Amino acid sequence: MVEESGLYVVSRNTRELTENLVVGGMYNPEGIPTPVLDATKRHLLSGPSEVILVKGDAVINKLLTTVGVKTNPALCTPDSIRYIYGDHVPKELGQGLKYYRNAAHRPRDAAENKSNLETFREIL
Repeated sequence: MVEESGLYVVSRNTRELTENLVVGGMYNPEGIPTPVLDATKRHLLSGPSEVILVKGDAVINKLLTTVGVKTNPALCTPDSIRYIYGDHVPKELGQGLKYYRNAAHRPRDAAENKSNLETFREIL
């Protein structure tokens, strides 16, 4: 689906993520409620992940459209990766918190893209 959007895959690597890569790398734990951070860690550390480096024109906008803009997969467009492969029913974490398992991570903006590239540079 990413390639169909006009982007091209430069490299890909499948591997188990580490807690340090997830917390502090992908996600800054400040401001994230502990139950949500714990659910995120369980999800991302539960098995291998495919890390993909893509390039192309308007890469961030194309990734947002292709992967999905919203955290809740049910609110993404029906042809997005998150809508098709994500969980539409959240896991209730208590305290009014919900966790939506997504099928893909992508940067929201240029700053997050730069951070993600730094976080995953040794993998890719």
